[in-house]
Amino acid sequence: MTSSGPTYELRYSEDFDKKRASRKLRTHDAKIKEVCEKLARNPYTAAGSHPLKYTLAGLRAATVKGAIRVIFKVCEECRRIEGWREMHALDCCDLEECANLFVITFLDIEEDYHR
Repeated sequence: MTSSGPTYELRYSEDFDKKRASRKLRTHDAKIKEVCEKLARNPYTAAGSHPLKYTLAGLRAATVKGAIRVIFKVCEECRRIEGWREMHALDCCDLEECANLFVITFLDIEEDYHR
């Protein structure tokens, strides 16, 4: 199945990369990469993607495997929904005229982020 929309550019925070390389998550690296690539094609529905609430509002989560979730932000979405731009602001959020809204930034990877 192919997507008719854009393929999103993927960016990874330093914290995300550190956790991904940790002993605890290293064995899941291939699956993490696969999920990130699926999200690049459709960040709104792939891998059970869903918007987060409360203190994580403005971010999204998607399932890697079991209770392992990636936490990410879609530039296009935070620009479209009023107030989201300020929540969990990234360096690229300060640009008034962002050349590319089709960017996903992976911020964290957690097991059971609801705790």
